[in-house]
Amino acid sequence: MILRPYFVILISLALTSCNKRTEANVNSETYVPSQSFKEEHTSKNSLDWQGTYQGILPCADCEGIQTKILINSDNTYIKFITYLGKDEKEVQSQGNFSWNASGSEITLESEDKPNTYKVMENALMVLDMEDHMIRGQLEDHYKLNKDLD
Repeated sequence: MILRPYFVILISLALTSCNKRTEANVNSETYVPSQSFKEEHTSKNSLDWQGTYQGILPCADCEGIQTKILINSDNTYIKFITYLGKDEKEVQSQGNFSWNASGSEITLESEDKPNTYKVMENALMVLDMEDHMIRGQLEDHYKLNKDLD
């Protein structure tokens, strides 16, 4: 008989501790990084962005634009393009690029618009004429993938 109150207390403690653990798990799943964390960790300082990116971009009057961009750590680039299904002569250009204030996009300074790219993990996304992400069915066609060799 004396054990019964202890048993009730023990079960109450067990249930209460389980409840607290569940709340902690829910809170950890909804973690949102602070603004200072977001400002400190940008594509420019957090990603291995130097390298060669390539892909075939959409073209209004050809089969596609074979594009290859070499991005160097000294903020220079070399760009190669070939208009597939047309005069398939490779055109090369080069120059400097600059980062935007948030460190997430680069602009190839010697190029005509669209010349701004969102720097992502192992990819560059071509931005539209107003430097916005291209959305819709063709969104994935504006991605240049990084050579990982």
